[in-house]
Amino acid sequence: MELPFELNKYHKTETKYSWKKIGLDMSNFNEIYENYITARNCDICNKTFKNTKDRRFKISSKNVVCYSCINTKEFINRDDIPFILNKHHKSLTKYSWKKSGLDMSNFNEIYENYITSRKCEICEKTFKNSNDRMLKTSSKKVVCFSCLRTKEFINRDDIPFILNKHHKSLTKSSWKNKGLIFNDNEFEAIYEKYITSSKCELCSKTFKKSVDRHMEHEHKNGKFRNIVCNKCNQLKSDNKKYSSNTSGYAGIAKHIDKNCKQGFIWEFSVHINGKIRTIKSSINKDFLIEFADNWKLENNYHT
Repeated sequence: MELPFELNKYHKTETKYSWKKIGLDMSNFNEIYENYITARNCDICNKTFKNTKDRRFKISSKNVVCYSCINTKEFINRDDIPFILNKHHKSLTKYSWKKSGLDMSNFNEIYENYITSRKCEICEKTFKNSNDRMLKTSSKKVVCFSCLRTKEFINRDDIPFILNKHHKSLTKSSWKNKGLIFNDNEFEAIYEKYITSSKCELCSKTFKKSVDRHMEHEHKNGKFRNIVCNKCNQLKSDNKKYSSNTSGYAGIAKHIDKNCKQGFIWEFSVHINGKIRTIKSSINKDFLIEFADNWKLENNYHT
């Protein structure tokens, strides 16, 4: 076998160790090595090697190349793709989307739509380069950077105010934290009434914006009563009594508990050294109030 350059007798062993270290599949090493040591020209630019140090081995394509071509990127070559893409673009994109929480069950379909897109699906702005394209995770639309930040809204004629698409889930969580007690069916009915309301049910004042509406409820049992304005909500007698908590007793408040039959429990908490500490929980409010009075006397606690 004629070699273009003289090689050290340990060259094969050293080369095998080097290629194995950088992750080359060694199953057909001998064949690849034979091609490497007999190569006289670069497989990409056809430049003639002057010495053995001029040769480089390109792992991705298994070509023998010169130093200039070793750093040359390989690209996806398709007529329906408007921009040049690196050959690793798909795997890098998959990793990025997976990290951002995208459902990967139909990744190939979404990716094909993404790389062939030329215009934003919302404002129809033409993309100037590949970096202009963004995938809107919530709707799986290919959009421009400006439209990526655009919030999606509930679009219904019977709703007087513009609502964010996540308004329902946020509202449900907020009502639970405020002490309203309801099951899923009750929530659906109350929420529909709430988002379509345009006037206070007590004084008939027209709401100017969505946050003007308040869920007026009975603080003793958490039952919904009316959708009212802020003024009417403050005038309710039990709202005055339970302004700081939902029990009428300082330090005792209602907390949602799905494991409890009534759907909530009462918790007695106090401030000790600047931190809130829960002392006792009970489903019986009257018992807990009696316990709290005794505890405060025994521990000389003053609010």
